[in-house]
Amino acid sequence: MRWRWLVLAACFSILAVACAKNPLRTYEEQAAPNFLFDERPFHFDCTERWPGKPWPALPPGVHSYVTVSPQIPYSYTRLETLELPRLQVPALTLATENGAFVEVSIQGSTEDKWELQFCARGEGNNEAEARGYLSTVSMSRTGSLVTLDGGSVGSIGPSGPPGGRGNLLVDAPADAPVTVDSASGAIAVHDMDGPVRLTAPHARITVLNTTGRVDATGGIVDFAGWKGTVMLTASMETDIKITAQRFEGKLSAYAIREARVLVPKGFQTPMELIVSRPKDLICRADICKNMHQKRDGVYRFFTFAGEDSVAMDRITVRSESLTVVVDNTEDVVNDRSLRSVPERHQ
Repeated sequence: MRWRWLVLAACFSILAVACAKNPLRTYEEQAAPNFLFDERPFHFDCTERWPGKPWPALPPGVHSYVTVSPQIPYSYTRLETLELPRLQVPALTLATENGAFVEVSIQGSTEDKWELQFCARGEGNNEAEARGYLSTVSMSRTGSLVTLDGGSVGSIGPSGPPGGRGNLLVDAPADAPVTVDSASGAIAVHDMDGPVRLTAPHARITVLNTTGRVDATGGIVDFAGWKGTVMLTASMETDIKITAQRFEGKLSAYAIREARVLVPKGFQTPMELIVSRPKDLICRADICKNMHQKRDGVYRFFTFAGEDSVAMDRITVRSESLTVVVDNTEDVVNDRSLRSVPERHQ
């Protein structure tokens, strides 16, 4: 009987170790999820709530929703707007203060002005606490600099931390320069043609259909596009989708952890993938059979020459400590890539 229990305990130990390791390794080998690159309309919610208040009307196209975690009971908001003529503000800089949690969404959709909507929000366990936090959230402007203060955050309770936070929605001239420095909140940028410089070291940056110069440094960085001079730096992971068979320009991506790339079949732009170990390149796209490998110091370089090996266009993707994963977009759409056998290099 004792031996039976020892064997059973050993089996559970092995199973526990396998369960602890396999999900992580599977995640490292997964393709970039396509939903990350969906062009969804910005959802700007500045509604309030308190116990007994009726639920607001659902947004167009939304039929139901489910709350999956407890909410702080009291939430009060204040909507502030700014309209800045482009002649006065040719380039816009947005910055958060005091570690403020402010989400910033920018969309290139106007020609001659900047339109800003800022929703300040205070959340608390009672009305006085919520309104107190709301008073600490603000937006101010000095010339072309707009400063956002998300206030302070209280101690974490069963429904999360009460505090002040904000959400900024910007309709921008598509070809105008934008700089965003966010302490804690996420940044999303769509449909810009001008130079964009984004910094969010503790949050996610998403850049979609933006064709100018992009310099993005964040915790997680997502990019989808077909053109530009792009530099992506992620302290965690980066996800990239190339939306045409040739990328026009240069794209350089660096991640401490996973770097995932989706390319269409028949992709033509030269690409260089850099990993620490050969087996950390997980390649399932059609270009992978034409990869050439070389070693330089502690790194392995895998190069795809593309249609024209002397072309100026080029993509470079590097993972410092984990995997670079390459898949064809069509296979991910059809949910086939994760069932295929990745090409592993020794």
